[in-house]
Amino acid sequence: APQENVTAPQVARIGVYVMDFKSFSVEEGSVKADFYLSLISGANISLSDLELVNGHINTVDTFRDSPNEKYYRIYATMDADPDLRLYPFDRHALMVEIEPKNADSESLVFIINESQTGLDTEAQFPGWEYRTTGSHIENYSYGKDEVPYSRAVFTYGIQRDTASTVLKFFLPIMLIII
Repeated sequence: APQENVTAPQVARIGVYVMDFKSFSVEEGSVKADFYLSLISGANISLSDLELVNGHINTVDTFRDSPNEKYYRIYATMDADPDLRLYPFDRHALMVEIEPKNADSESLVFIINESQTGLDTEAQFPGWEYRTTGSHIENYSYGKDEVPYSRAVFTYGIQRDTASTVLKFFLPIMLIII
């Protein structure tokens, strides 16, 4: 039998366009990022309704604030999970994870806005090279029987610059051996 009074969740198109990453600290497991966040929705949601799951926002500039469309420039410090198994040729995935503070997936779901998502072509990260980028939506639940939250995950892969790694780590060893 069909359920009565069932409403579909609001849909929000979300995009994250990273200008650059700074201050990646493998020791502390943190990275600073400068990115644009776009929100397009029939619901009037804003940045105050969202949470940066893997970090905290340092500063925000609002560029567009209409009822159905929001556009922000954000400077944030985020947690990173360094993977040093391939050191000194290590690779890492830097992520921006955003979810609603109070609206579960029955109330609000995200869809990736591909046209507003990416990495700036002039982004520079000294000592590192950018690899791949990706984005996806996942449903994350905070308890076994809890209703999940829609979470937007934007991933940016980095690896150490090969030339500088060889010069920094292997050239001194070779000189000592010689």
